[in-house]
Amino acid sequence: MIKSDENFTWTGRCPGDPRENYAVAMVRGLSPQHLLERLRLRPTDPPRIIGAEAVYEHWMNEREDDDLVGIFPIDDWAVAFEPGAYLLADRQRLTRLSAGTQLVCHSNSIYTQDHFYWLEDGDLRLYLPPFWPEEREGTAVTDLTDAMRAIGFQFIEDEGETNPIAKAFALAEHITGVSLTEETFQEAVYLLGAVPD
Repeated sequence: MIKSDENFTWTGRCPGDPRENYAVAMVRGLSPQHLLERLRLRPTDPPRIIGAEAVYEHWMNEREDDDLVGIFPIDDWAVAFEPGAYLLADRQRLTRLSAGTQLVCHSNSIYTQDHFYWLEDGDLRLYLPPFWPEEREGTAVTDLTDAMRAIGFQFIEDEGETNPIAKAFALAEHITGVSLTEETFQEAVYLLGAVPD
């Protein structure tokens, strides 16, 4: 059964503060340490922290680490949460991260727009801005139309979508089969990494 955006109303307050900027990336078959290395991030002090709110607060308090990412494992996936959405909103970086595996990433930025990517070994399966889903592209565009409608996407031209963040979380779960909840984000132990000085 496909979950609708109504199952993800919690995203209005978590992870961190999505009214600002955030990115969530899920990469299959990698450990948090392996994903940190693929992102070419350095360990931080502290090396680990519990909960998305703590990651967000650490980022706010240590602004010299503009690109801070927290990573935790779930099932066969590594989940990266990035306040600020600098690294994980970059299409070329995401394409490289998907080499040999599957990646689903969505982000929101008050400075640019929201993004949703599904990549498999460099192949763009789906890209869309969740607020404007008509602008989607990729090799699986038509495969997901019915699922997207079940999630709650309206595809109304010139109006934009309501609750695009919730819809992005629902679409990510439909593609990956991994359920991310508010409790998951708040109880996870995050391995932290930052861009080297």
